Amino acid sequence: MSHSSHTNSGSHTLVLNKDNIVNDGKNSTLEYKFPTSVNFKNEQIAVAQLQMYYSWENINSSPLNNNVFKYSFPQGASYVEYTITIPNGLYEISDINFYLQSQMIANSHYLVNSKGQNVYYLELKISPTDYSVVANMYSVPTALPTGFTNPASMPFSSGGLANATTKITIESTNNFKDIIGFQSGTYPATTQTTNQTQKSSGFSPRLIPEVQPNRNVVITCSGISNPYANPQTKIYSIAPDVPIGGYIDYQPPEYLYNDLADGYYNQLRIQFLDKDGVALNILDPEITILLTIRDKTQMNY
Repeated sequence: MSHSSHTNSGSHTLVLNKDNIVNDGKNSTLEYKFPTSVNFKNEQIAVAQLQMYYSWENINSSPLNNNVFKYSFPQGASYVEYTITIPNGLYEISDINFYLQSQMIANSHYLVNSKGQNVYYLELKISPTDYSVVANMYSVPTALPTGFTNPASMPFSSGGLANATTKITIESTNNFKDIIGFQSGTYPATTQTTNQTQKSSGFSPRLIPEVQPNRNVVITCSGISNPYANPQTKIYSIAPDVPIGGYIDYQPPEYLYNDLADGYYNQLRIQFLDKDGVALNILDPEITILLTIRDKTQMNY
């Protein structure tokens, strides 16, 4: 693998966009088909520019296996456990919380205060000051608070669970724990009657939320065999510096050239892979990637 500046002569540019996407349902494989078979000899290839949206899934059932957690709600004198299965997609913590609360509405686990605002007894939020995800578990009243209404007939806590808090369970059998930076377990571990808070920063050793498991994306190209890279077809990798859903417009400060195997080519195939070498599920197909090809025998090193 060698480096070169942008100013070298004798290079050629290939442009791939959404019209080159292979219809595999993931938008992560693009093919450039040459009009006629091309004989490459002593050629090298590099990524010159990449434009796309930061739109690959960070939560799904497979392959990430990170879309399930549970909460327990005190209904009368006992707890009832509910499973939250997040639909595959692209989420911030606020989006996960919104989906959780939509399910709490469906399960009749909310009240409405005197200002007409829904009141929930479990929430997930970001604490920017200590770089953590916070789970707030609130105590469920034994009767309707003054000024509140109960449009969905939410059950109140009673008996031995009077004013008990909700609980959240993070399972060891899936990777949602990594999204919010929690150890697997139930929080609070025992029945509590006062509001409870659990932060991802409270674990020892400290855990860091990994809201986007595929922060670093590998770009591969057919015809490349780089023994120093994993996978060996890797020609570049990117770590977006824009928010989830933002527009990526990236030009390498220096071209990173890789040797193309000598031979005849009918096409080149570009893929975007996750950290485990699996094709990303990219939601937005608006992708443009520029590749530059040069004859390495004409280069001055």
